[in-house]
Amino acid sequence: MNQPIYHVEHWLPGQLIRDENQNITDREPPTPCPNILTMDEAIRYLRFDEVGNPRNAIDRVRNSGQLQGYMQGKGVKFRRVDLDKYVTERMESNPA
Repeated sequence: MNQPIYHVEHWLPGQLIRDENQNITDREPPTPCPNILTMDEAIRYLRFDEVGNPRNAIDRVRNSGQLQGYMQGKGVKFRRVDLDKYVTERMESNPA
């Protein structure tokens, strides 16, 4: 029996694996990215998990008005299109 083939346009980077000293040792495989992301998924999508304190990093971006999230239950959720817009604006205003 053939398995259906799905086209996945957006991927969520795999979660970082750290050793006992918090050094990055590996990354889990990527997974398909949902349209609505949790705080942890947004941190991975933006690769903020590679900085010292990713929660502070995403909170700074939210508090500055550069990224919009919304409360759902007890957690903050983000639309993937808003995350993409933030990345595009950062690339245009701060090219490498």
